[in-house]
Amino acid sequence: MPDDSRGGHAVPPGLERKAARIAARRAELARVAPLLLSLPWRSIRAGYARIKDIDGFVRFYEMYAPLLAECIEELEEARDSGEYVSFDLHASAGGLVVTATDRQGESKVLCEIRKDYWEGEYSPGGAFFTPL
Repeated sequence: MPDDSRGGHAVPPGLERKAARIAARRAELARVAPLLLSLPWRSIRAGYARIKDIDGFVRFYEMYAPLLAECIEELEEARDSGEYVSFDLHASAGGLVVTATDRQGESKVLCEIRKDYWEGEYSPGGAFFTPL
């Protein structure tokens, strides 16, 4: 059995593609996490849950964080500009939204990703018919 990126554990036959997707997601997470940890977050929500800090979001909601790789340049630019005092993150099944609040209290959407974190993970199921 081939090894995966989880410390050399063997991957069961037939799950190589899933292991490759998990490894790719973790690589994206490793690239995005330092930036996320460096931003001053005011509010972080995942669905209806409020998360206390970004470290908890990265750890427990690791499936969402790699989606932010699409707008990493915008987030870095906003952080380095010094124009914004806080950031808000709202993750849901339909995507992610990151807003920034400036010194006057006005909010601006920095990044809006309308994509499911499981996109490409599951094949569409067959039609399900119920009896009449």
